[in-house]
Amino acid sequence: MICLFFLSSCEAPKIPFSDQDTALISEVFAETQKVHEGLLQNSPSLKIDRLRSSIEALSKSTHPRIKEWKSQLTENLPKKPDDLDTSFEELSKLSLLLVEIKKEIKLPETYQQFYCPMVEKYWVAKDKEVRNPYAPEMRDCGELIPEVH
Repeated sequence: MICLFFLSSCEAPKIPFSDQDTALISEVFAETQKVHEGLLQNSPSLKIDRLRSSIEALSKSTHPRIKEWKSQLTENLPKKPDDLDTSFEELSKLSLLLVEIKKEIKLPETYQQFYCPMVEKYWVAKDKEVRNPYAPEMRDCGELIPEVH
């Protein structure tokens, strides 16, 4: 009985993130910010080639968490950027992954999580003010979600 307790209470040791890991993840966040800004234009456009490249670059890392995140982020990249409605759903899921990543790795820049209840979607941006990328007619609809530590 005592042996089972010790076996179940042992966690795998956490592998620290290298400076390269942080730089690779920071680039994904920076490219996500550019996608966000592109969607805020008068004629919204979804350009994800550089975001896709930054996610692909995560393969340079040997960290197991980064490999896992690369797979999840790739899975949630918009498949049809011309179909904004479908892409928005995928971008919202990608944003939730970024929030999880942000909880584990310290980024040099500050990013916030937002949620719009009208369109039921999330986004991550450097902004502190709401600039909803999903609804051109209501850019100020949404809320900043406070970080939970």
